[in-house]
Amino acid sequence: LPSLMKKETDGFSKLKAQAEQIKAAKKGTSKAELRTVGKNDKLEKFSSFLEPQDAEQMSAARLTLLRAGYSAKNAVRTFHFAQFALGIGFLILGVIYAMVTKAQQEVSTQFMILSTIIPGAAGYYLPQYWVQRRVQSRREEIISGFPDALDMMLVCIEAGQSLDQSINRIATESRAGYPALADEFEMVAHEVKAGKERVKVLKDMSERVGVADVASFVTTLVQSATFGTSIAEALRVYSAEMRDK
Repeated sequence: LPSLMKKETDGFSKLKAQAEQIKAAKKGTSKAELRTVGKNDKLEKFSSFLEPQDAEQMSAARLTLLRAGYSAKNAVRTFHFAQFALGIGFLILGVIYAMVTKAQQEVSTQFMILSTIIPGAAGYYLPQYWVQRRVQSRREEIISGFPDALDMMLVCIEAGQSLDQSINRIATESRAGYPALADEFEMVAHEVKAGKERVKVLKDMSERVGVADVASFVTTLVQSATFGTSIAEALRVYSAEMRDK
């Protein structure tokens, strides 16, 4: 489904769309019509149905998908669409299977109901199972690669690099072995480069990852920056404890 919905656009099409938006703005078109058309805008008109309307539920769903590695803005909408699409698709397959079986031999009503409902329920809960597996696998990967990342950060800082430069280096070097950890550090580097406060970026990372060791690491860096102590010394002690653990 994501591969079918994905539609690549070349640069000339984007320029043409921007030119049409400028013309529409000169004619006094409303702001809603001037929004850039995204890749999955086909589902935007169903957003009230596919997305939770409660802010807390929406935040929880987005956080779960972030921990699974899906950081797109419309990830929640796509997830619920996949649930409904797979549920209905498997339900139709179950109905077809039940009808074919009934045409070939005599079956009970209970068999007809179960052969219809069970595939539909399996299709509906399949995306949820997939996301939970992704969350667990990414968490284990981050926990496995975090001591190596701390050692590399300590080496970079003691070599004279800044904290931002060491984060960029970790994101580059750990890509081959721990891509999930590299994605998190790369996101931190991009947010800091965009001008977001470093303390807020680090706290967002600990909340996004959901690993206790990362939260302790962020607390160590924040306290070191607050009290003006050496980051290298704090990292040396914490990385040694992390390696022993």
